[in-house]
Amino acid sequence: MTNSRLTDLEVLEWRFPVLLEEFSIRKNSGGQGQHAGGNGTRRRLRFLEPMTAAILSNRRNKELAKN
Repeated sequence: MTNSRLTDLEVLEWRFPVLLEEFSIRKNSGGQGQHAGGNGTRRRLRFLEPMTAAILSNRRNKELAKN
């Protein structure tokens, strides 16, 4: 899967044994400064079968990823 087109959530669940538990806007996550970025998103997945996944991300919060 790729995030370049923000794949429909139904397609993700249809193609892979995952359940999307949360998909939300991270309010005020754009940072501060003269050129603040836009708000990010949060996606929480539950893997329904043992599997291997690779995450390609930018500015990921490592502490949140542990949960």
